[in-house]
Amino acid sequence: MQPSGEIPCLALCNGAFDKGEFRRFFALYSNGTVWPKIWGQETAIPYRLLALSVLAIFYGIYLVKQWLQKRRGIQTMQIGRGKDAQTHTLETLMGIATVGIIPAQLLSIGFGWSHLPANTRFTGFCVGLVGDLIFLISVFCMKNSWRAGIPVKDKTELVTDGIYAYSRNPAFWGFDLQYIGMLLMYCNLLTGMFTVFAIVMLHLQILQEERYLTATFGRAYLDYRHRVFRYRGVGGGEKMEIILGKISDIDGWMDLVNKVKDDFPGLETTEALNEHRNTVLEFINKESAICAKSHNKIVGTLLFSKENHMLCFLAVDIEHRRQHIAEKMVSYMLTLMDSSDDIIVTTHREGVPEGIAARAFYKRLGFVEGKLVEEFGSPVQEFVLKR
Repeated sequence: MQPSGEIPCLALCNGAFDKGEFRRFFALYSNGTVWPKIWGQETAIPYRLLALSVLAIFYGIYLVKQWLQKRRGIQTMQIGRGKDAQTHTLETLMGIATVGIIPAQLLSIGFGWSHLPANTRFTGFCVGLVGDLIFLISVFCMKNSWRAGIPVKDKTELVTDGIYAYSRNPAFWGFDLQYIGMLLMYCNLLTGMFTVFAIVMLHLQILQEERYLTATFGRAYLDYRHRVFRYRGVGGGEKMEIILGKISDIDGWMDLVNKVKDDFPGLETTEALNEHRNTVLEFINKESAICAKSHNKIVGTLLFSKENHMLCFLAVDIEHRRQHIAEKMVSYMLTLMDSSDDIIVTTHREGVPEGIAARAFYKRLGFVEGKLVEEFGSPVQEFVLKR
């Protein structure tokens, strides 16, 4: 009888291993059959030990890196510290997810809660080790810029070499692979729920960090995003370009404005559109016009005023919405404006159907409701981003 939580395993030994035995071995393995006794010797795969090893290596890397940075006077753990309400909430939930999954994994290992076949469990061990390795390389390449959470006061560097030349978020990828590997080794409802929760929260944290990195490093980070994928892969990255508009962009710019003009008071007539065209050209000359391009087509536009600290106009092509284009343009705009100035934007007042999405968008970015005013004869409301 095999010990609880363990299965028989082939013991490697010296001697010939002919093709027939090789095929039979992998046929049994691929079908999830117990590992065969081919040479008259067998041992047992100690899954508990293997799983604990994956966890010990992973969290050992984390704790050693944290200790080394503490010796240099660096505060690694910055989850939820001095952040706005949205960032604080998301990072707190991420912390709960990434800490809460540990006892769930240990309980699963201790009680042997696993409902998957042998080959899947061993595959999980391999996936977990890969996650450990990727995480190790990631924290090594990040050097002293590695933080848990978005740093509020620390000045860090944008790391784009080493493993970060192939993935913008390899450390998060390491977390995900470790979680998935452990789930494959000890698959049950408890571990499954925490795994999904943790992976989702890490992804939301990535999106939040992308906004921070765009605002902090500006064009350098946008170029990096364009070059390297979020999780893995190079040579494409994000197909979207966020750039300052040029005079040659004016026709494409106005094509987009014509598509969305019904959403904006004051653009109802041909005369108004011509006036807007002239305004756009003025903003382009002042380097205060931002456009988003997909395959050289303008799909997003933004006008801003450095002198008045205002976001004056923001529009995204209907066919390209829900791709975070507006958010990326606003983030780029913030890198071009004085970081000490509050930013004002106006949109429809509460209760106006056309303004529901815009109001929710600005609130998500941290804008708060301001004064009720009128613009082009229409009642609107100011939203203020306090900085």
